Amino acid sequence: YEFELKIMKKVMDQYGIKEFLIIDPQGVIYNFGENDATEQTMINPASPDKLSAITSFFLTSIVHPKGDIIYFQYDSEAPYFVRLSQSFHISKVYAHSQDACPAPSTNMNYTQPILNLSKILDGKYLNRIYSSRSDLSIDFNSRASNDGDEYKRVLNNISIYQKSVLVEKVELSYIRNEQRFFLNKVLFNGDKSQ
Repeated sequence: YEFELKIMKKVMDQYGIKEFLIIDPQGVIYNFGENDATEQTMINPASPDKLSAITSFFLTSIVHPKGDIIYFQYDSEAPYFVRLSQSFHISKVYAHSQDACPAPSTNMNYTQPILNLSKILDGKYLNRIYSSRSDLSIDFNSRASNDGDEYKRVLNNISIYQKSVLVEKVELSYIRNEQRFFLNKVLFNGDKSQ
């Protein structure tokens, strides 16, 4: 390749990488994990041999070589569990010879679902994008999902502000069930026709 991406670690501790950056061929820097913009997952949280590690790094800023900076701001979730689907199947096979006792007349077949959980210790969600050079900001307003839903948050609307004055608002509505939700309608500035 004539031009390649540079990936560099910025902060490490005894548990691994906490922050890193990517520099593209034009010199634009993408920072990940700054200001605790990481998500940590714990495997087998009820087990004595539980393990935890950073499993997600979130983009915190984009720095242009001429000095412009775009910032990404996140909020945190309280710790929550994620179900992992897994099951196992047991078949017991009996072997016998002509001289030995005959095999039992029934075979053992058994299928058992296993419920494995992961615990997300510090989940993140995007709530704002803003710039060092502009008075515009974009807010992402979401709400917590209902108890028992398989997802944590639902984006309600996106608001664009200029000097703290609302310029545009995009409302989102959904059709939902316990496992999933589907975007149903997008309304710009309250216009019911869109």
